[in-house]
Amino acid sequence: MKNVFIAERLQSFKYALNGLRHLWKKEINFRIHIFATITVVTALSWFVEITRTKWMLIIICVGIVLAAEAFNSAIERICDLISP
Repeated sequence: MKNVFIAERLQSFKYALNGLRHLWKKEINFRIHIFATITVVTALSWFVEITRTKWMLIIICVGIVLAAEAFNSAIERICDLISP
């Protein structure tokens, strides 16, 4: 029973990683968000010398933006399938 639970969780992670891989390959906006995060946000945060707490808040906000982009891409794909 315990092995089935672990196998199902690992399968869930596999699906999630496949989704992120697909998002990276197919969605240019996702790549733009990643690039902006790495370059602009990181450089400005380093330049301004923000605290650890503010870094954590920035990481949370970046995660929310990337998740919103993923949801938006998924909804766009569904709409493309439904209405030609």
